[in-house]
Amino acid sequence: MLRSLVGSEMCIRDRVSTQSTGHPSAINMLSSFKDFGKAANDLNKKEFFDKKATKKATAKCSSNGVKFEGFLTAENASELNMTFKDDELELKATFKQDGVYSVDATVFKIAEGLDLKALFSTPAKDVEHAFFDSITLGGEYKTADINALANTKIKFNAADLFAYKSFDVNCAGAFKATDDLNVGFAINGFTITPGEKDAPSTIKAPEVNFGTTTAFDDIKISAILNSSFISGDKYGFQPGKLSLTMFKPLTGETDLAVQFGYGRGSCTEGDNKGYVDTAAAAETSTTIGTSYKLSGNSTLKSKLAVGTASKPSLDFAWVQKLNTGSLTLNQKYGADSTEFGMAYTLEA
Repeated sequence: MLRSLVGSEMCIRDRVSTQSTGHPSAINMLSSFKDFGKAANDLNKKEFFDKKATKKATAKCSSNGVKFEGFLTAENASELNMTFKDDELELKATFKQDGVYSVDATVFKIAEGLDLKALFSTPAKDVEHAFFDSITLGGEYKTADINALANTKIKFNAADLFAYKSFDVNCAGAFKATDDLNVGFAINGFTITPGEKDAPSTIKAPEVNFGTTTAFDDIKISAILNSSFISGDKYGFQPGKLSLTMFKPLTGETDLAVQFGYGRGSCTEGDNKGYVDTAAAAETSTTIGTSYKLSGNSTLKSKLAVGTASKPSLDFAWVQKLNTGSLTLNQKYGADSTEFGMAYTLEA
């Protein structure tokens, strides 16, 4: 999907993409909002050490138009994906270790530029009664100058087979302001809760994000501001963090990505997850990453991260393409520890 209340009592301190997938941003080609800053985000994230998957093995294969992919990690996480796609339909089935099964369906071109989308997801294995955890229905409209999507997510109560619980609305859009300037927005988790008796309804949206992306020759620059909204006098509109990204190919073999962030973070747990934490102090963070192609099969990556909320860290990654896949070795040097990771992908 295209996709953080007043004081500490609203975040409780116990309680993060707007970035997703799509067409890369470039001059004379509209990028959807989810792709703003994608090149820099990918360079500074992919192949580096990930504490959630320090050791990871992935297998990929395809047969008769169906693609299969599965992975295992040292942290005892696993997932299996199956994808079928033709000119009219795409189906993605995902099986997770916790028992969650989901089917993501897209019907292409039901009208000019319009795709129909649906996502069905079951609850985790420890839920005994509910048949569905959620059903999401929506569509995406794409032209050369406009990209927009909207959907409604219907959530179900775990105590009954098909008991309705709540729903929220999500939408995003991007449009060309000029040939090399795109502007976009994304609203996720929008809900309206009726007030009791004569009280007004409450409008909530944990993610209200605005962004822009442009290109100067081969330099791509993006800016995104995340914020949250709750109607009423206590919270209102709360700006969160401003993120600036820059991506530039330095030579034919070397790419540079710079990311800078300033502002308040969001609650990460509890009922207020995703809402801007109004009790948090503004923080700054800077990440500088490079990617250097040693050869057609070998790539060396590095990343330096500093910020007011965390200690500096330096990452390296070596990506080696093999005849039947790839091997990635990564190392993270922190102020207090050094961590090593690896990932192997087999493509049959």
